[in-house]
Amino acid sequence: MAQAAETEAVLGCILRKLDPLAKPGKMMAGALLKKIWDKLSNHNKVAWQSHVRQIRKAQKRRNHAVHNRVDTGYTWAEYATGGGEWMPVITTMGNESCDERELSHDLALQQSSTVFAIEMLHGLSCSNHDPADRCPDWWE
Repeated sequence: MAQAAETEAVLGCILRKLDPLAKPGKMMAGALLKKIWDKLSNHNKVAWQSHVRQIRKAQKRRNHAVHNRVDTGYTWAEYATGGGEWMPVITTMGNESCDERELSHDLALQQSSTVFAIEMLHGLSCSNHDPADRCPDWWE
């Protein structure tokens, strides 16, 4: 969930870039995204729509993970040499079954949403040079 906090920090920077008087403080990602969307020009809404969508998708998955109960069902697996161990056979989060692959996908989604937020911040802050060129030091 630390990744979501990093995304929220970048979203706060974007909001302050769009509205220097804004005070994102302890605003959560959903409220930040709404305020950012409201402040974007129509041109920028078109330009950044896919980024905002992906950030929103990551935020929803993060909320799903944080606000739902996780249950794991186990079975006892006997060793041929005696003894054994409890082996997980099913895990549910909320009403959905989930596995390690899905959790890895959710983590990748969180990480990419941070990248998308940084790309938005950069694009809104430093748009007067070729993207292949190095950014001037003043873009922040």
